[in-house]
Amino acid sequence: FARAALDDRNLRDQRLVEMVDSLDPSLKQTLSDALAIYRNSEPVIGPASSRRNPAAVHITEWTDIRCEHCAELQQTLVNLQEQTPQGSFSVEARQFPLDGECNPEVESATDPVRCLAARARICLADHAKSDDFARALFARQKELTASQLYQIAAPFMEKKALESCVASPETRTRLEEDIAYASRFASDGTPIVAVNGRKGVSFAPFLYALILTGGVPEHPAFANLPTPNPNAHLH
Repeated sequence: FARAALDDRNLRDQRLVEMVDSLDPSLKQTLSDALAIYRNSEPVIGPASSRRNPAAVHITEWTDIRCEHCAELQQTLVNLQEQTPQGSFSVEARQFPLDGECNPEVESATDPVRCLAARARICLADHAKSDDFARALFARQKELTASQLYQIAAPFMEKKALESCVASPETRTRLEEDIAYASRFASDGTPIVAVNGRKGVSFAPFLYALILTGGVPEHPAFANLPTPNPNAHLH
């Protein structure tokens, strides 16, 4: 068992070195900036509902259905699942709709689909195929309407049941919890990403690097990265 663990660690180290070496200078700078954000952030203890998975690396993501970078993050997470051993990390999907109708952190209310999608994803969060539902919504994010959302949700939950859940006080409370939790990471847009309770970013090499190191931001493979830019603006 010890030999197998050592072999796995060596393989992860090799993959990490190869990934870092493959980045062009601008991406190495972004990785350096992302690691600095993570290192310098204070751990945030989330609500009890966020502490359910024993994976060494736990990624929490807050998204808005119209956010293109959020859609890119969904694909990044799929790719990471394919590129890393099963159980290397877990993902917790939370909601941060960019609409003041349901999010007091946002000034304007302009697009009711944002809040509807957030509530619908909460209603289906415990469904075995919740990820499939989310990906289907993001695939149509630009033209998505309320009617289309219910059509997409139909294989997962009957429309009347979903309408009732969307309008329920329990769903409102869960959305408020998501928003309050997200606000503790002082972000000005979506996606908002936390890794093991510390502020992170959605940059794929950063997430891949932390998965390979088990959430440790210090590794010899990072030694030759450029000095981080303290004014870097990343999501």
